[in-house]
Amino acid sequence: RDPTNGVGRGQLGMAYETNGYPRAAFKSYQQAEKLDSQEPRWPYYQAFLLAERGELQLALDALDRSIRLDTERVSSWMWRGTWLIELGLVGPAGDAFTKAKGLGLGWAATAGQARVLLHRDRLEEAIVLLEPLSRDFPFPSVFQLLGRAYRESGRLDDARVALAKGKSAQRIGWHDDWQDAK
Repeated sequence: RDPTNGVGRGQLGMAYETNGYPRAAFKSYQQAEKLDSQEPRWPYYQAFLLAERGELQLALDALDRSIRLDTERVSSWMWRGTWLIELGLVGPAGDAFTKAKGLGLGWAATAGQARVLLHRDRLEEAIVLLEPLSRDFPFPSVFQLLGRAYRESGRLDDARVALAKGKSAQRIGWHDDWQDAK
């Protein structure tokens, strides 16, 4: 009814996306961003559609537009760090995970920091982060990281135990209320 309503256009994008029309959703999110340029959700949602297509640099560009509008959204920083690692940009990824930790995210941000340390071959520092994390938050993804750190540092028996505990590894996760809203 109101083609100049950015919120309505963004909600249409969410409906498209949840019903399996990613191209239409992306176009709606772009339109919503133009109509409602102060709403960080529209570039945020674009970032996920771009990432799903494997266009991580474009996804990061969209995510950065969202972050400029809402610098306190923990999930934005976690996704930024995750995608930066996938692109091999370890230094900025570490900064993103540190920011998420500073905003109050717990074990997932620490696990992200450990991933950065592993990519930098700082194995002992990663182990120092991951050992207590594996006791306090015994998630399979934490044990996978710890097993990798042990294996790469030559502690093969410890690696076997940790990797066995992380056998059903899934990605490190965190609460993302914007994704849940869809």
